[in-house]
Amino acid sequence: CSFDCPYCELGLTEIRMNQLKQELPFPTVEQVDQSVRVRLRELIQEGQTVDAITIAGNGEPTLHPEFLECVQAVLGARAELATGTKVVVLTNGVHCDNKRVVHGLNQVDERMVKIDAGGESTFKRINRPLVRANLSKITSGSRKLKDVIVQSMFVQGAVDNTSLEDVEEWSEKQE
Repeated sequence: CSFDCPYCELGLTEIRMNQLKQELPFPTVEQVDQSVRVRLRELIQEGQTVDAITIAGNGEPTLHPEFLECVQAVLGARAELATGTKVVVLTNGVHCDNKRVVHGLNQVDERMVKIDAGGESTFKRINRPLVRANLSKITSGSRKLKDVIVQSMFVQGAVDNTSLEDVEEWSEKQE
């Protein structure tokens, strides 16, 4: 992931961005396509209803070097096997300065961008970005997306974004 949030359910990020491709190879577009198709077929055979196909990755999905192509593969599998199922992407929004990422995000049914802070210092403490990122970059990038859903996590503890000032700053960013 391009963030190292202390509350992440996956734990703290031990790998740095410059090591990412070397140590954690991304699945190919073909592997993504096949995996989605296999799982959809299994669920259909079991009589399960699929509400949504969520692209979240094991961290930040827009870091995939072929993110757009992966989105198109998922959309193709959905069109063939699960018409009417929505496709959703969860993102931290940092990579919305990339036209291909924005194009991919705008092709899915829902885009959820994580914004946990309204002020820069709180953003740095709560999300601990591992790339050059700031709140303005995320909010301006999010404006390139259609129908953005903001996803936020408010936490107390070693890091805290629940003070009245923090919540008011966050609220102002959402307007």
